[in-house]
Amino acid sequence: MTTKDATFLIVDDDESQRLFVQKAFECAYPGHRIYGLASGNEAVAYLTGQGKYSDRAAFPFPSSVITDLKMPDGDGFAIL
Repeated sequence: MTTKDATFLIVDDDESQRLFVQKAFECAYPGHRIYGLASGNEAVAYLTGQGKYSDRAAFPFPSSVITDLKMPDGDGFAIL
């Protein structure tokens, strides 16, 4: 994997916080894949390749995960 192959997963139920972190990563790491998700349960589905996330070409396994710990629909501890 080259550094340009890095994929970042940003998980936060607060849309403004999630978008802020995504934009910061886009500026800091141009050309990398950055995905934002709104819940811990959605992140677990992404990480395990379930449902719409089953296509690893479209949704590659992330190099790093940044998560909020307190979320109503699956918290950050469930992701970890």
